[in-house]
Amino acid sequence: MANHYEVPTWAGKPPIGLHLDVLKGEKLIQKLMIDEKKCYLFGRNAQMNDFCIDHASCSRVHSALVYHKHLNRAFLVDLGSTHGTFIGNLRLEPYKPTQLPIDSGFHFGASTRSMGLLLEIYVWNLINQHSCQSILVFISALPRGII
Repeated sequence: MANHYEVPTWAGKPPIGLHLDVLKGEKLIQKLMIDEKKCYLFGRNAQMNDFCIDHASCSRVHSALVYHKHLNRAFLVDLGSTHGTFIGNLRLEPYKPTQLPIDSGFHFGASTRSMGLLLEIYVWNLINQHSCQSILVFISALPRGII
């Protein structure tokens, strides 16, 4: 059981707007902002984690979400949990950072709640000295049929 997770040297602060949508079935139940820190911990113990997963199959400290500052990608790390961390139906190898691919959701243990990585990127394009254009781009890591 992991009590402490050493954040990798490649970890960096994610872009503004990075968040997780938490779904139960097809219903959106929560939006978790993950754009302020290099690493977020998930697990059953509220004092030891950034986000508490209230499910009996989840470990006290279950998993870590780490943003890679050079690859500009999020990675999920199972921290030796008993019941596993899953991207889609694929169980992660313990302690091995695994990239969260586009069009995939993830969940912890036997929990029926799934999470999807979303990013709202505001791109400012300077048209001339006095005006600019804002473009809102959504990049979703959720399977198309979930929402």
